[in-house]
Amino acid sequence: MLAGVIGLGQIGGGVAVCLARANMLAAVYDVRTEASDTLEGVPKPLASARSVAELCEIVLIAVVDAAQCENVLSGPEGILAKARKGLTVVILSTIALDDLNRLRTLVEEAGARLVDCGVTGGLKAAQNGLVCMVGGTNRDLAAVLPVLNGFSREVVHMGGPGTGMAAKIARNVIVYNIWRATYEGAQLAIAAGVDIKRLAHVIDASADSTGGPCLWLNRASDPHEDEQEYKIREVGIKTMRKDLDAAILLGENYGLNLPMAELTYATAEQITGLKVDPPKSEILPTESDAFTRGLQMFERVYGPGSSESLVGQDRSPFAQETVSHLFADIWSRPNLSVRDRRMLLIGVTAMLGRADLIEIQIKAGLINGELTVAQLDEMSLFLAFYVGWCNSGPLYSGILKAKRAVEQMDLA
Repeated sequence: MLAGVIGLGQIGGGVAVCLARANMLAAVYDVRTEASDTLEGVPKPLASARSVAELCEIVLIAVVDAAQCENVLSGPEGILAKARKGLTVVILSTIALDDLNRLRTLVEEAGARLVDCGVTGGLKAAQNGLVCMVGGTNRDLAAVLPVLNGFSREVVHMGGPGTGMAAKIARNVIVYNIWRATYEGAQLAIAAGVDIKRLAHVIDASADSTGGPCLWLNRASDPHEDEQEYKIREVGIKTMRKDLDAAILLGENYGLNLPMAELTYATAEQITGLKVDPPKSEILPTESDAFTRGLQMFERVYGPGSSESLVGQDRSPFAQETVSHLFADIWSRPNLSVRDRRMLLIGVTAMLGRADLIEIQIKAGLINGELTVAQLDEMSLFLAFYVGWCNSGPLYSGILKAKRAVEQMDLA
């Protein structure tokens, strides 16, 4: 069985090397005439994709995108211009399913067959390191299996036409989301003074015991129908809630945005199949009395004992409504953290030019670990351009007073 490869990049070049080693490679094509110069055993590219199709029973396309796939398939110099009877086209490129279906129609109208084959493991493509995810009928798989075995370490039949490409797309979502999660974790570690290389070592060393990214893919049973499974997930979700809550709060302390951590927390019910409580930053105090709930939130905003400065023994309408409504109902609402609301308030008070109110917010933010000195310096400069230089004086004055007050507290 003779195969041809279109596109000699990292994937296609590795596939061509493997097929040449297995004596299964008939021809290659790439717009770069020198593309095969460093590929062991791979011949010079032919003049066109059509020339490859004339020589081969199977043509593997490993170009960048759907537009390039269509270019090498169609036109007078394309694969389908003069394809031999029974030609099978295998698309290794990752493309959208709509594009795949359109190309499938194009190929079938020319009397050929199309098989979608997502691949992963590109860095080791030349060492037979690819894993193939094949979409097609059993007959489709049988037609291409010898060639796939010639360049891959594993071939997995994912299902009918389109499922190979869908599997590759889904796999990429998992990988790229892990990249984002890794970035967020790294930002927390860097902010806290953790050595990133040592953190990476710990993650690699514990990968087997933590289950890795496929933990929930491998736990397919319905937790509501399996008592043991329910208990396992119940422990898992409680741990997730505790750990992510700590991460979110730590991020707030360092002024870091952790959208992946917050999304994972918000969608924990979908991930585990169990109900989960919201993060602490979005939890309403549990006491039924609005005044008590408001006092709890007030002290969370301004620190332990701070409510005495507002209320004391005073139950005037102003104090009552401030605590029972503003703090019990408004500050306690979900979707914005205490730090988020404080940042909004700082912007408002800066616009008003109220150094005294700015000092209160900055001082509380420093005490609660929500703001750093470096952030305050940036804040004063940034807001000056929006509130005007006349208001920037009170803003800067309020920040300085708050910093000094906190320093004195630390010294005491």
